[in-house]
Amino acid sequence: MKNINFFTAIVNHKHGINWYASLTEEGLEKELADYCRESWDDWGDDILPTIPKKDDEVISAYFEGLAESVVLNSEWTDQASFDFELPQEEKPEPTMETYTVLALSTGHITKEDNNLLHSITHRHPYTLDHPLRNMIMERDEGYFIKLYDHDPGLNQYPGISEALQKIMDFAYRQGHRLIELNCDAPDYPELFETFDW
Repeated sequence: MKNINFFTAIVNHKHGINWYASLTEEGLEKELADYCRESWDDWGDDILPTIPKKDDEVISAYFEGLAESVVLNSEWTDQASFDFELPQEEKPEPTMETYTVLALSTGHITKEDNNLLHSITHRHPYTLDHPLRNMIMERDEGYFIKLYDHDPGLNQYPGISEALQKIMDFAYRQGHRLIELNCDAPDYPELFETFDW
């Protein structure tokens, strides 16, 4: 929170009350002068004869003229300064890319899939141009496979088994963008084929 000063004036007149507020004294003076100019002709030349050009002179002449005539109840308060607390603008949280992970046993991929994934992560010469090269990471318990988000067709890879492709397609349809193949993760034989290697 921070404090700001603002300036106010109240004009009591025959129709009620006008409230004025501004962040600057000059702004408040202009608002009051505009009010005085708009209301000047309501009083007649015998009470307020000539409209001055400067804002501060218009305000003084208007209210002094009315106070001298004491015909109607019109007056204005002097400028005043108040402390006002403005809430601090909340900064929006940065947008982050997040995704969920499908974890399942390495028993759902073939031995050939395992060999291919291992070769890709170790950059064997015959796999250097494989499209999975930047989308996979090997670890002791298995692999992480990152899925493309914007185009599911990019998640179709040459050389992988139909079983692994089925897992990748399933994960994508379920909204997952990472697959964790882990030797300690659960099997889902009702969903995926299992292999004993």
